[in-house]
Amino acid sequence: MIRMYTACTEEMDDPELAVMEIVSKLALKTRLMRNAVGIIACDYEFIETGVVQALSRALPFEVAGCTTLSSAAQGISGAEILCISVLTSDDVRFAAALSPPLNMDDIDIPVRRTFEEARGALGQAPDFMLAYLPFIPDRSGSLILRALDAASGGVPVFGGLSCAQVPNFTEGWAIHNEASRNGAAALVLMAGNVRPRFFVNSIPESALPEERGVITDAEGFIIKKINNVTFAEYIKKIGLREMLSQAIPLVVNSGSGSIALGVQSITKEGYAVCSMEPPENAHVALGQVERRRLLEAAEEATKTLLEVTDGQGILIHLCLARSLLFGTNTQAEMRLVMEMIGDTRPCQISYSAGELCPVLDERHAARNRLHNYAYIACVL
Repeated sequence: MIRMYTACTEEMDDPELAVMEIVSKLALKTRLMRNAVGIIACDYEFIETGVVQALSRALPFEVAGCTTLSSAAQGISGAEILCISVLTSDDVRFAAALSPPLNMDDIDIPVRRTFEEARGALGQAPDFMLAYLPFIPDRSGSLILRALDAASGGVPVFGGLSCAQVPNFTEGWAIHNEASRNGAAALVLMAGNVRPRFFVNSIPESALPEERGVITDAEGFIIKKINNVTFAEYIKKIGLREMLSQAIPLVVNSGSGSIALGVQSITKEGYAVCSMEPPENAHVALGQVERRRLLEAAEEATKTLLEVTDGQGILIHLCLARSLLFGTNTQAEMRLVMEMIGDTRPCQISYSAGELCPVLDERHAARNRLHNYAYIACVL
């Protein structure tokens, strides 16, 4: 069984004060069990000012995580805070590792080596894994997840893609102890009596405009044309600006169900590089989302996960694009979820540039998947 304890700080400039605040809130002297790991979500400034490094030195266990646009814990949310969740257990073991910056032309070897490093430290095959992967605009994050699946043999993965307060969110730092790297992956492996329960809530199709297009040309992760014109031409025709394409949901329905794709970038030819492979001849809905419907979906998802009464803690990732749909009130969804959970159990929420959460296939087997515009949760 895993117990979870959370703490956060807004002290960005003084590492010593930040560590004192976190350590005081965690009260680990009376809580820490035989094994433990810390999960960090923070703004990059906490790395730059040395807070993350100082906290890592002060804690008697490994820490891992990534940068984010905003995070929340203990009823506090914001862009300029650091949140940490300590997972501790007598019958679950933890081990973490950090990859080098990933070159998308050759990801299989470094991903496998990073997984094997963590597995070696764990001393056995993992039962579950947290992963914090990089967001790379001209390549799909699904390719990194595939490499991780191949390395691990399909161990269930929960986590997100790192992001930071930079234009187009094209940078993100992964964290492992005192090290942090832009474009890298951080992994946390778990083995033993761990029983994660997963929840995924995507953008409801009913919240999207009624107008539909058809993908008439696609190759791999690239949508070339919709309704026989380039992706860039299509979004211009329906009144959207190319610069906003990453914040606009694209929901694809191929007859076997709907999935939301992220548009990671638009090429010079006007093609869309997507987070997942879009099926040709599928119908697509693209456009502004009704904010009210999005909050209703988040409320419904939170009620569902709170029905799991034997969980000791909750990890939640919200897609950063969902936050952009709320205009200046970017933390509306995060605050709603945090208020609903309240003090019922420890919870950490953070935004991500892509969400990693298993789903059940047609045989009811858990399959790892990268989601976009999603609300994902893991109850431990």
